[in-house]
Amino acid sequence: MLPIFRTGQSIPSIGFGTWQVPTDKVANLVKDAVDVGYKHIDCAFVYRNEYNLGHEYFSTLKTRDQLFITSKLWSTYHEPHRVSKGLEKTLSDLCLDYLDLYLVHNPIRCDPSASNLFGSQYFKREWLVETWRSMEKLYESGKCKAIGVSNFSTTKLQWLMDEATIVPHVNQVELHPYLPQNKLVKFCRENQIQLVAYSPLGSPGSQSQDFGKPTAPVLLNDPIVNEIASRNNATPAQVLIAWSIQREIPVLVKSSSKSRIVENLAATKITLPQSDMDTLSPMKTQCRYLDFDLFLTEGKTVDDYWDGELFN
Repeated sequence: MLPIFRTGQSIPSIGFGTWQVPTDKVANLVKDAVDVGYKHIDCAFVYRNEYNLGHEYFSTLKTRDQLFITSKLWSTYHEPHRVSKGLEKTLSDLCLDYLDLYLVHNPIRCDPSASNLFGSQYFKREWLVETWRSMEKLYESGKCKAIGVSNFSTTKLQWLMDEATIVPHVNQVELHPYLPQNKLVKFCRENQIQLVAYSPLGSPGSQSQDFGKPTAPVLLNDPIVNEIASRNNATPAQVLIAWSIQREIPVLVKSSSKSRIVENLAATKITLPQSDMDTLSPMKTQCRYLDFDLFLTEGKTVDDYWDGELFN
């Protein structure tokens, strides 16, 4: 468990993610994860499987207080009067009375009348602040035990902090040795914002922004990662999970394999020598797997989305 600063809560060091998990499998996979010891389940409206997870599994929970459940406000719910509706939709779908953590999924507002969930993107600093003020009200209502953001750079975090009553408790971002986020890690620690890492094993199926190369390098195949794994009697995935946890950054993982679900959880018991931690931190390969092209307007680049912080 790692602290969520300012709330008195703790967050499990490893969580089970539900991104891209099919609706007909999500309930059974999450149940498998909980049965073997996962306490944190990460959800989101835009994953389009919350209803199945809630009605097929969470509705039967007798130990809700033993789980830490996260979900996220999608961009079509950013307008201040719609933020609470976004939460109510998620709570209804998940069959829950409250969330342990609720995040603004992206710093982008989308038109709720668009034909799809990614259409007509808009972005203004003042709109982002408006959305956050509505998030603060949800926290004060008790329906969210903590609130935070996802995919926010240091610049966008600072925008909120300049005008917020409540500093974001959490920032969930892509983070792994190819994208160590050193600047963001330092910023969040200084401001008592807990980072959470998604894609801690890399995301080889995603488009890469690795110096413009169209094919992403596979982090799990990296020879340095594999050498460290062999030396520590661990799998490459376990090494990557342990690396993040030893930086005091919780991770989100997922698998459709019961044995892999157990294997990933076992990484929380692994302690890497400092020499291996140091070897993994300045990896020469740099890669952001999730490039957010969907949110780029004409003439903008991924670097613009991240405020000049593509690799840091």
